[in-house]
Amino acid sequence: MAQKVSKKIANAIEYVFRNADSRTIGVNIYNLVFVNQNQLSEQAMLLKEHYINSGKLLSLLDIIANGYEIEETPEEKVLGLYERATCLKTIEPYRSIRK
Repeated sequence: MAQKVSKKIANAIEYVFRNADSRTIGVNIYNLVFVNQNQLSEQAMLLKEHYINSGKLLSLLDIIANGYEIEETPEEKVLGLYERATCLKTIEPYRSIRK
């Protein structure tokens, strides 16, 4: 099962690793681990702080290898509940007519 990440982290992963072959992925990971933060892009710095500095390198490698899911924000969760509720309101009257 893919790990869930925030939209901010997902955007950083896409920026740093998009369209990367295995060699480029290796170079990018090396840079995250060994290059000074001042020399990294903003997105790479975010990944370094979130995964490398906090000791979650294996988690980042798992995401790169197996993919990830983007977490819903609280607003998106409420919107989804609202959309399902309004959809049920339009479906329910038709079900009662069939009976």
